[in-house]
Amino acid sequence: MDLQIGVLGEIRVEVDGVDVTPRAPKERSLFALLAINHDRVVAVDRLIDELWTGLGPDRGRRVLQVRIGEIRRLLARVGCASLLESVTPGYRLRMASDALDADRFALLLEHGRALAAAHDTLGAATCLREALGLWRGEALADARGSASLEAEALRLTDSRLGAIEDRIAAELADGCHQRLVPELNALVHEHPWRERLWEHRVVALYRSGRQTEALRACAEIRGRLTEELGVEPGPVLRGLEADVLAQRDTLDCVATLASRRVIPDPLPLLDATDGRRADPPANAEPTPPVQYVRGADGVHIAFQVLGSGPQDIVVVPGFVSELDNWWEAWSGRLLRRLASFSRVIVFDKRGMGLSDRPPNVEVDHWVEDIRTVLDAVGSERPAVLGVSAGGAVAILFAATHPLRTGPLILYGASPCLLTDDTDPYPSTFTAERFEHFVKKLEAGWGTGTAITYFCPSVADDPEIRAQFGQYERRSASPGAASAYLRALALIDVRPALSHIRAPTLVLHAQRDIPTPIEVARWTTAHIDGARLIELDTADHLIWFSEAIDTITDEVQQFVLGARLVAASTRALTTVAAVRTRAGARTDFPEVRAAVARFGGRNVDQADTELLLAFDGPASAVRCAAAIVCALRRAGVPASAGVHSGEGIVVNGSAVAGEVVSTAQWAAALAGTSEIVVSSNVRDLARGSSLKFDEADLHGLRRLLD
Repeated sequence: MDLQIGVLGEIRVEVDGVDVTPRAPKERSLFALLAINHDRVVAVDRLIDELWTGLGPDRGRRVLQVRIGEIRRLLARVGCASLLESVTPGYRLRMASDALDADRFALLLEHGRALAAAHDTLGAATCLREALGLWRGEALADARGSASLEAEALRLTDSRLGAIEDRIAAELADGCHQRLVPELNALVHEHPWRERLWEHRVVALYRSGRQTEALRACAEIRGRLTEELGVEPGPVLRGLEADVLAQRDTLDCVATLASRRVIPDPLPLLDATDGRRADPPANAEPTPPVQYVRGADGVHIAFQVLGSGPQDIVVVPGFVSELDNWWEAWSGRLLRRLASFSRVIVFDKRGMGLSDRPPNVEVDHWVEDIRTVLDAVGSERPAVLGVSAGGAVAILFAATHPLRTGPLILYGASPCLLTDDTDPYPSTFTAERFEHFVKKLEAGWGTGTAITYFCPSVADDPEIRAQFGQYERRSASPGAASAYLRALALIDVRPALSHIRAPTLVLHAQRDIPTPIEVARWTTAHIDGARLIELDTADHLIWFSEAIDTITDEVQQFVLGARLVAASTRALTTVAAVRTRAGARTDFPEVRAAVARFGGRNVDQADTELLLAFDGPASAVRCAAAIVCALRRAGVPASAGVHSGEGIVVNGSAVAGEVVSTAQWAAALAGTSEIVVSSNVRDLARGSSLKFDEADLHGLRRLLD
């Protein structure tokens, strides 16, 4: 049993992926009090004083017992009511040591600070980013109303700010001052009295060659403190101001073996005639600042934008990524070549690099990350470049968002990583071989030794090996990397290939080891009108590839020469049909809240049936389950059917086609409180934590609760 409790944001309780979060505000607050005091007995009198101050002791006890009963009923749904124990003189919530996100945050924070004390700045920054990625919003956002919860929220918020300060300190030591300036500008505006943030801002500005702005920042915080609080800045800030005025070399970034840039940025370009390195042009654009956009679910996605060409290109990164590494070595050359003829948009998918690292990440989330970033930069219909493992995400985006997809380019991509011997698809891995590969990769993570496997042409270069090791450490921890790989092994977007309408170019290394050329040939054959270019190399990594100039030339010709047909009115869509029994209505606030939470769009709503369209199958199934549960709590028996297929799109919603009728048919076959899905949904939802009953119901499957 996997119990996960979240308090770093709105209260969230999940058991084996099933949401059992209390809906009533008092029950959320009660559960939160028990959670933050887990494995300790919380007295009845204290709970009443915290949550029902105005009630007398007798009435307070009766109300508390009712609320405890409701929480136990929620836990009983997933077979873990015994976790909430009655122990004199109160109640105790038992859980594993890593079940509460606030506890995991505290452990990661402690570890990150220990790494910083040992001068491992890269490790510290990575660990602290992982800790901060657990946050989904304000602590205990929807479970306040008691003195203890308010105090705990303040404590957690202060710890979060301390972690941000520590992470920035580690990244300043690692030479990342330029990209930190925009973030620090925003942070001091939001938290104007945190002197340490101002100290970091002064250092980042000075090291970025902006001495005047650094002095202005010193004057600004001094004025705020003296005029509004009547105090002087602390000794560190006063010393910093003196150091900036004197331009002391103690302010300079001292490169260490762990933090040095292996190849200077910007990288000198290769001369087109004889292959010698040439100086970059005088008008070469500097490394763009890292920006953040917050998605509808509160997750922050880091992105950068470079260039101003006539066509946008959004790059969907592969296995792991970290934006700073895109601008080093050959990767900087790749992006600047692309930016010479287009506006390039790069980002870190959630769960890695500079973006937030929420506990549950699925392919539907990554597809939504693309749309979130495109909305943030105002890109309507960009070319989509899916790199390696990002290819599966790009495929699903192109199939589900035809109105937002221009030309599609797949590099080193595979729509399915892992199959068994009975599947004719030319996969690289069996389950046993894949597990051996994951363990080997995890054992050598951060050393750069895997460059031999991913990019043989540079495997003997010690500097590039060192940079690849740095890239690994910055992108993810060893455990996070192996967990992400195992999640990738479950993704299968092959059913989406036939729904792609965008002009498609497939680029693939002929001797690619991780993803054999046969995979590219199979993929090309299953996308209508796709074209394959086989590259004369064994390099899988696009940004270290010896064929990087050929790659960018082919992308340029394809993107600028592709004839875009009118945006398709058909898209791969998932429809959920929810129907009630005995003529009961579906119009409840809890139902509307579930639709909003999972991003559903109303296709049609009758009194006893609700039709919803979704971009991803996992979101559709989870929303259907949440609605059925909400209706059951309201005393309304209901069932649901979910199907993924091609639907006619009008104003962003699927309104007609077999996708609707099949979902309705599945709902009709479902029993009370059951969700029945089509095989398309089951196949496309691989990679999610959803589990289905494999018993065949006319080609349909039941969701296992």
